[in-house]
Amino acid sequence: MVDNYLESEDFHQMVWPARCPDLNPIVHAWDALGRAIAIRQPSSRAIQVLKSALVEEWVQLLH
Repeated sequence: MVDNYLESEDFHQMVWPARCPDLNPIVHAWDALGRAIAIRQPSSRAIQVLKSALVEEWVQLLH
């Protein structure tokens, strides 16, 4: 119904899948957080160090 109306009004729209991951901000947040952690040097496998790094990077994403 909406598509028909937009067509009748000669409204041009982008073709974009309804569940496109580009529209999901959570996917982008996790991706940015993962990339920030991946480039940290030296990388650590200790859980507490990783937890601290995640919190630090999360705060950086918010600013």
